[in-house]
Amino acid sequence: MKLPARKKPKSTRTKHCTSKLREKSVKDDFVIPLANRYEVLYNVDDDNNMTEVDLEEDWRRINEMYTSTCEEVLGKVKQERKEWMSEGIWKLVDHEERRELKAKIESATTRRHKLTSAHIYHTKNRGGETGSCRRDKRARIDSIAREAEEAAEKKNMKKVYDTTRPLSGKRNIQSN
Repeated sequence: MKLPARKKPKSTRTKHCTSKLREKSVKDDFVIPLANRYEVLYNVDDDNNMTEVDLEEDWRRINEMYTSTCEEVLGKVKQERKEWMSEGIWKLVDHEERRELKAKIESATTRRHKLTSAHIYHTKNRGGETGSCRRDKRARIDSIAREAEEAAEKKNMKKVYDTTRPLSGKRNIQSN
């Protein structure tokens, strides 16, 4: 008897592009509004003269302060394009276009419009690019394996290690 694979629950947490904080201008744009909001938070506490500390309420306000500042200044993390993906595959993966096509299906009033919209959506969703996606990824993996073989012939063990480690799934594949 085979048991179905258990799916991981999707995270509801929004990831923000914190890598932008490495730039000094963006960091300054982030720190100033955050400091202003933090100051407002303390002024509200002083006005209320609360003797009892409500940790849940304070945590909620601080969390809201950080998330709103992150949304305004940093923005959400965008999907990164893998280097092995060709332009045709990247267009296939484009979620905005597929989302618009899905909305067309749902908003179609007649059966005929719904069927034509569904056909367009399905050809876009599962179009002929799936095989080329596999081919592109396989070509990238083969080129990395070739680099590792060449490094092994030259007895460059650091290069062999650095190229075989991503292939084993321990680290993302990066071009050198």
